[in-house]
Amino acid sequence: IRDSRSDARDVGVRALTEGVPPEGYWMSSLTTSPASVTLQGDPITLADVNGFVDTLPVDVSAAVGQLVVQMPLNLASGLTALNSAGIPVQTVTVTANIEALTGDLLLTRPVNLIGVRDGVTAVTAPTEIELLLSGPLPTLREIEANPDLVQIVVDVAPLVPIEGQSYEEVPKVTAPAGIEVQLTPLSVLVTMTRLEE
Repeated sequence: IRDSRSDARDVGVRALTEGVPPEGYWMSSLTTSPASVTLQGDPITLADVNGFVDTLPVDVSAAVGQLVVQMPLNLASGLTALNSAGIPVQTVTVTANIEALTGDLLLTRPVNLIGVRDGVTAVTAPTEIELLLSGPLPTLREIEANPDLVQIVVDVAPLVPIEGQSYEEVPKVTAPAGIEVQLTPLSVLVTMTRLEE
């Protein structure tokens, strides 16, 4: 049982980090387990402790997602850290959550028609649609570099080509996971004509 002598002191555990997360990511949380320890040792050294004991720095420069590491405590010589059960601890578990920053991207993509029957031509108005993409910045950067990752498709197979008739169709959009898409306009007009025999 601990007594209140000056050779023991309860302090918080503070995780230190070095480096910055990869571009497009940020550190949303940083926790330690245990969150506090009891320091024992030389009363003069203990008096210099400012309420926290730090870990050695955790490198977050290559981390994405959840990073869980065991890190040594940076203890002054002559001090021992004990957990709540009174057992000496050399290391603590540090958990850093590195999440993707989110953003928006405006993109104009052509409307692709599928299911056009032989002997029929089909056109859409407009032929291109403006998209507002929202989601993780790293994914948006991939799309910016390779716009073909986003496709706008209208399936005209169920439509009957009737002279002078247009069909209002809502295109289907395929995009990488985690990306939300808003279309402007929301629908296109499809006009089909039979080719003269």
